[in-house]
Amino acid sequence: MKKPTLYQFAVSCSAEKVRRALNHKRVEWETVEVNWFDRQNLIKVSGQKLVPILVHAGNTVGPSSIEALDYIEDNFAGPSIYPDDSRALCHMI
Repeated sequence: MKKPTLYQFAVSCSAEKVRRALNHKRVEWETVEVNWFDRQNLIKVSGQKLVPILVHAGNTVGPSSIEALDYIEDNFAGPSIYPDDSRALCHMI
């Protein structure tokens, strides 16, 4: 299966959440660093200008980091990013 691709700004806190979740699940992924001043590649992929965007298996997820985290949890094996079935609590926080 093809690796997921994360469109990001390296300094984005939301992208950092997604990177940490991918690392936690031990998922190998590719990164596309979006140019702050020229976001045409991001617009082409997602139809908008915000990050993070996760592209995997024909799915484009984001820019909500919560949406990306849920996608990672539901589509990749490995330890849960929501311990003790705490997804709803994590969403509230």
